[in-house]
Amino acid sequence: MLRQLSRFASVGVVATLLHVTVALIAKEVISLPPQVANFTGFIAAVVVSFFGHARVTFEVKGYHAVRFARFVVVALAGLAASSSITFLVHTKGGQSFWLAMAITAAFVPLLTYFIARFWVFAALGKTERVWPGILLSLVFAVVFFLVFSGRYISHDVAWYLVAMRQWLEGAALYVDIVEVNPPLAMYLVLPAIWLADFFGISDTNAMYAFTATVLFISLSWVVQILSHEKSLTEPKRLAALFLTALAVTVPAMANVAQREHLMVILALPYVFGFLVLPRPDSGSSGVARAGFAAIGLSMKPHFMLIPIAITVVEIIKVRSFRPIFAATNLTILLFGLVYVFLVATVHPAYFYDIIPLGIRVYAAYGYEPLTVLIVAKPELLVAFLGLLIIGAIRTKGAGFLAALSFAAYLIYLAQWTGYSYQSLPISIFIALSAGWLVVNNRLRFKVQLLSLLLFFYIVGSAITNGFYYNPWIAYLTEVLEGIAPPQKVMALSSDLREAFPYVVESNAVWTSRYPALWTIAGTLNELLSLDCSVSVTDCENLQAILDQSRRAIVDDLVGRNPNILLVMNRVPYIDDRAFRFISFLSADPRFLPFLAGFREIERNEVFSLWVLSDPSQ
Repeated sequence: MLRQLSRFASVGVVATLLHVTVALIAKEVISLPPQVANFTGFIAAVVVSFFGHARVTFEVKGYHAVRFARFVVVALAGLAASSSITFLVHTKGGQSFWLAMAITAAFVPLLTYFIARFWVFAALGKTERVWPGILLSLVFAVVFFLVFSGRYISHDVAWYLVAMRQWLEGAALYVDIVEVNPPLAMYLVLPAIWLADFFGISDTNAMYAFTATVLFISLSWVVQILSHEKSLTEPKRLAALFLTALAVTVPAMANVAQREHLMVILALPYVFGFLVLPRPDSGSSGVARAGFAAIGLSMKPHFMLIPIAITVVEIIKVRSFRPIFAATNLTILLFGLVYVFLVATVHPAYFYDIIPLGIRVYAAYGYEPLTVLIVAKPELLVAFLGLLIIGAIRTKGAGFLAALSFAAYLIYLAQWTGYSYQSLPISIFIALSAGWLVVNNRLRFKVQLLSLLLFFYIVGSAITNGFYYNPWIAYLTEVLEGIAPPQKVMALSSDLREAFPYVVESNAVWTSRYPALWTIAGTLNELLSLDCSVSVTDCENLQAILDQSRRAIVDDLVGRNPNILLVMNRVPYIDDRAFRFISFLSADPRFLPFLAGFREIERNEVFSLWVLSDPSQ
């Protein structure tokens, strides 16, 4: 092992020297921008590292496409790990840069070595060729980026981009940024922000590029898994891959990079492992697939219903409880425990402040029960289960596919808000399953045809609904065109849609600690439902939440100096239709004198727009 480690280090030194040399030549001789020159050196180093480790360090025969795809993943993960350590230790932690470099030098190469030894260059079973599938995955990822590049991104993702830029600049998450969701979904936009700064592109396009990259990695991994399915010819494997790619992208047209969307993409190799492989829940490859999936599954506690459903199917199949303790489940559990520990350590305010407050007041967000059930698309589940019943005897993985789709349905219902993006796993997993039935050799033609019709119904419905649309972006762009930058925006709203993604697209400064004033809606609604002459203590506690929220909002107004205010005229999620934010905030003696410095320039049925009267203030 020591001999192998020394070879590993030698190849690493050569690759590092090549990285520096190519970067210097690219910058000084070819005159490429510094970021592009550095990236060129990185690519050269990755290629040389792969062939060096394959031939010299691990002495494997053949440069299998699967190994190269895995190696690219490890190289990108190593780059992300070293950047994250530097940021957390030096930039955010205030420790010396040399300490950050020492930790990076001790941790990243050693971790990379073990991943390379036990995963990248581990012995591969006999598989069919995979280059056509990897090429198709690359083409699809590039087309995905080109289709979405330049388009607006959903308001939730736009808020995450804004919030994490504030965090990178020193704002404290869950203190200066009062967000109800756990941090992993927000952390996942950090690579996009780094890509945006590195290549000088917009945050939105960088988020699409990051999503396309994860999509390529995931689809390439699926290619390797499908190569083990001997019942499928190469054309059918490519068809399965193409249908899978469509299933995970087209239904998400209006919600690209939402938590549900990223979760499904990250879970694809894990899902296909159980669908295709004979022993998917063990071995280093099973652990790797579970670890990759755990990143997505840990974004919401509801997502853990997916591995639970898969485990139930495995228990029934082997008639034993052993699958509960499978390596894949232990990997997901370990990742989740480490994640919870890190959140408790780095963001204690989330557990002590945000969760108790969210449990108390966040229930106001959502639609009526009938709307929730309609958005759940029960007709898809019924149609899919009908197909499985018709072809269950001949369908490989029928129980697994049914459990996966049912878990997606439960995930949606458990949240009970009726937001369309939360139903994404339902559409995606049923479309993915229908695509699998289409290429299944054991099914009759009629069942395959019905499966194809179900697939195109889901895809066609998404295309009919179109890309993300927000009418307020163009409206605000036109009305605020004359306001010189920096535009410092604050919205007195219980919703995100009016301000985002305008703030991202216009490079405006967001001046509120809240994405939307979410602490107010549920508190007011609960107060309306109580008899305060009886529930004295509950009413006092709720009133304290309102008072604290009012102080925090006015603190932001006075302390962060916005020059643009969006004030809701039609307040969603609040049962008291007479409620108005200006009246609510007027109870703080600082608010009306502050508002006196603004003038109203526009009013519509949804909100009124105020700008600072004297821009020099």
